[in-house]
Amino acid sequence: MFLNLSFWSQATVRFCRVFFAARKEIHLTSLQIDKKGTSEIVVRFQFENAIWAQISGGGRTIKNEITLAGNDTSLAGKTLIVQGFFQRKSYSLSAFDSASWKLEPFAPRFTNLKSIRLGVPIRLNPPALSVRHKEISHQQHFIKINHSTFSNIDLL
Repeated sequence: MFLNLSFWSQATVRFCRVFFAARKEIHLTSLQIDKKGTSEIVVRFQFENAIWAQISGGGRTIKNEITLAGNDTSLAGKTLIVQGFFQRKSYSLSAFDSASWKLEPFAPRFTNLKSIRLGVPIRLNPPALSVRHKEISHQQHFIKINHSTFSNIDLL
């Protein structure tokens, strides 16, 4: 009972925070899946404007990670469901299951390549560049301004 009350109180606080936010749509910030041995998988995630998250068939959580342990460590067919402000988004986790990947080495093969002729010949040896510089001289000229003194009466 206490855990359920704690969950709903934190969900209510998050709901109020999203309610007053300018943008209310759910946005995935980060998703990371770590394997701890053969019996445990930790799914870490961060969302903007999410109230709670759950993996299909599991319980809801406010935390930013869900741990799959025991016989349920395969991500095939698993979906991360995120509840936001009157919206729900689902993210398939089967793409992150390394058992479903077929990683084989490959080498590209180029066939039917046609040679390309350019209309402009390309020069492979550019001409040598030379830099010439001349001495720059500067003569200082003094300017003398002849002015007469004036009084405040002259300004009026």
